[in-house]
Amino acid sequence: MVRVRRLLEAEPDTRSRRAVDLRGNIALAERDLRRNAWARERGLVLSRRSSFPLRIIGRGTWGRAHSDWLRSSPAWADHPSLWLRDRRPVLFTAHPYQMSAGDYAGLAAFSLEHGLAFTVEPGEMRTSWYDPGGTLFIELWTSGTPKPGPLKRRGASRR
Repeated sequence: MVRVRRLLEAEPDTRSRRAVDLRGNIALAERDLRRNAWARERGLVLSRRSSFPLRIIGRGTWGRAHSDWLRSSPAWADHPSLWLRDRRPVLFTAHPYQMSAGDYAGLAAFSLEHGLAFTVEPGEMRTSWYDPGGTLFIELWTSGTPKPGPLKRRGASRR
């Protein structure tokens, strides 16, 4: 990362293709670092398979619900990720740039229909890795279970 920044500083024309490519690489690397730190803190691993949110309730990536999702996923599901703990899907995240009242209603209806709980927060630097400050941060998990949050550190003092 430091090496890429030095290359960028050495580029005399900030509008050159090389400078633009370097800035893009820096942004992608910073995004990946934020995402990986967030996941590590929670003991989560990014699923390399489909980010279909109903996998967290045991639905596979087949059938009508999945094909409908692929055809017309809702606006609130922008930049989706599915997260695993102990190889099981436990959390779905998304980073939409904006949500209308209809999008909120759709998210609530989807969650209620499938027994999911959700939160929507401003995408701050600590939570969002897609355009922090410019996106919202959505988390969906199985209703009735604790939200997969940060793991307790070993050796932490108990009070």
